[in-house]
Amino acid sequence: MSKKYVWSPKHPQIIRILDLYCCAGGASMGYHRAAIKAGYEVHIIGIDKIFKKDYPFIFMKADVLELFESMPLKWWRQFDLIHASPPCQGYSGCGHLTKAQGNKVSEELHIPQVRKFLKKVGVPYVIENVEQSGLIGATLCGSSFNLKVKRHRIFESNFEIESSVCEHKKQGRPVGVYGSLNDEIPSGGKTAETLEEGQEAMGIDWCGWANLKEAIPPAYTAYVFRYYRAFRLELNMKRMGMR
Repeated sequence: MSKKYVWSPKHPQIIRILDLYCCAGGASMGYHRAAIKAGYEVHIIGIDKIFKKDYPFIFMKADVLELFESMPLKWWRQFDLIHASPPCQGYSGCGHLTKAQGNKVSEELHIPQVRKFLKKVGVPYVIENVEQSGLIGATLCGSSFNLKVKRHRIFESNFEIESSVCEHKKQGRPVGVYGSLNDEIPSGGKTAETLEEGQEAMGIDWCGWANLKEAIPPAYTAYVFRYYRAFRLELNMKRMGMR
């Protein structure tokens, strides 16, 4: 975990967030809701190589790895937090299911490049992906947030994030938000019968199934923001000589 920062907040009550591989904005929305609730003014830019008409904030259509080469470090360092959710299908156990259902699976594995670059940038960052991705960090579960999805995800960061506590027994049988709608899974699972059921399970109500099944619940990044805020406040106190 990198502890080298060239960053400091530009304004005590303004937070600028960059969301890489933003998809339809599940991660962005979680940060936005938590920051607003905490009294911050928040500006978010999402980047994805495929246009996302449902993305709820400022959107930039671009290839992330190409931006690493073309944009100067000064551009990246204007942000207070960089979140990245690289393609997960190449790591996920659901890849075989997706192929069996006749859908295309992305084989892109970007985590090593993303991690290396964000460490060089030196601002607070979060990289999110599935459990099989090899990320080292906190594990979050939908059952911890009263959601109807299990959806374990790893959040690797250069500031401390604690894992959430799973509540699988309390949750009961989770709703599957992957593959195709209303599909019985050989292992005993079942995907959402309708788009509305999937949206409710995820806490996302603004996008269709294709983007929903690739998203992370906003509750996850709202939780992460609590740790980012604590880190940010502590860093400011140290720089003012208060700790």
